Amino acid sequence: MRERPSHRERRKPGPMRSPRAARPRRPWLPLLAAGAIGAALLLAWLRSRPASLAPSGSGTFADSLEAMEPRAALIEGTRLGNAGLYSESLPYLRRGVAGLPLEFVGHLNLSSSLTNVAIEVRRAHMDRAEPAMRSSYDRIGSVLAGDRELDRALERAGAPQQRAMALMARATYYDTWGMPGDALAWARLAAQQAPQWPAPAALARKLAADLARGGLAR
Repeated sequence: MRERPSHRERRKPGPMRSPRAARPRRPWLPLLAAGAIGAALLLAWLRSRPASLAPSGSGTFADSLEAMEPRAALIEGTRLGNAGLYSESLPYLRRGVAGLPLEFVGHLNLSSSLTNVAIEVRRAHMDRAEPAMRSSYDRIGSVLAGDRELDRALERAGAPQQRAMALMARATYYDTWGMPGDALAWARLAAQQAPQWPAPAALARKLAADLARGGLAR
């Protein structure tokens, strides 16, 4: 049995928790449920110690971000993403992925933020809800960029559990976008990769039942 890591060693970037949002006429499926349930699978994989979250010295935000160590940037980006601040998380996650291009979890979390920023809603003047990304063109581009990052995460996935997490993410994306048939195929692939993880099989059963009713959710 592996020795449990110390508190300092446990502070490493893990998959983001799923966002809290709602869809008309059906419950919102988490865009990254795989990340929430599978976080423990990645803690042992991310072994190197994180650096300080803030670089020393003064300068612009871009300069400070460039000076930030990539793993520290991933930690901060993941923290912001888990807080629902997807727009703010993107510069940090991009910095982390640029410095650690082979890091599976970096691409997985960047995919999550790129996808979620397209539906992020903020409170503006007089508490009015406004989208964080106003242009529909930009929102579509961000979703497509998130899908490409998920491809990169799949390419870098080593253990079957990692592949299952990325495949489960894609299944929830497609289900959220209203493509249950495609989502079912991805969920079944995720279940094959990690049969001991119940979430993909549960999603596949739900999608199959919905399709049997003509695509109508309960």
